Amino acid sequence: MNYLKLVSIGAIAAYSIYGCTGPQGPAGPQGINGINGINGANSFANVSIKLDSIAKTGWKQIGSPNAAAYCDTIADAGIADTNYNVVEIYYSIVSRSGPWTVLPASDIYYSAPNDTLDQLGFTWSLGKVIVKYKILLPGYTVPPKGTIYLDIAAIPAAFIKKHPTINWKNARTVMSLPEVEAVMEK
Repeated sequence: MNYLKLVSIGAIAAYSIYGCTGPQGPAGPQGINGINGINGANSFANVSIKLDSIAKTGWKQIGSPNAAAYCDTIADAGIADTNYNVVEIYYSIVSRSGPWTVLPASDIYYSAPNDTLDQLGFTWSLGKVIVKYKILLPGYTVPPKGTIYLDIAAIPAAFIKKHPTINWKNARTVMSLPEVEAVMEK
């Protein structure tokens, strides 16, 4: 009797799992957008890439009469939220298409031991970056020898979480991400 009961339960279970097929029903309604909306601060659509350059004559002297450094301020609407963005800047002295190196960096035009050492760095705040060029010795700085091309990337924290294994200091890797390539093609 237990055997018959067990077989009956098995047959009913099999029928309920495999025997109920039919045409697919219509799709359900679209769900509501999340707290930040479809293009909100936590979406991946907010990656911002800005290509810019600073010519030799575009730098502003810091310090007088001898320059301690040179800087330039670049407006960037892509830096729209200081709570969610990470900003990386890559530079090239060759062309607008690279090769790219992440900032801060040394040995831009000069390198030790034959020359003095120069540095290129940046700071950022809402809507802008400030790029700074400095020669460490002999105590004063001359402007950079030529145009410096910049690739300014404002990256939402949610995007960084989506790609946890990416080396954000490697411009080639960052630029090869499909989301960044899509922004670059616009």
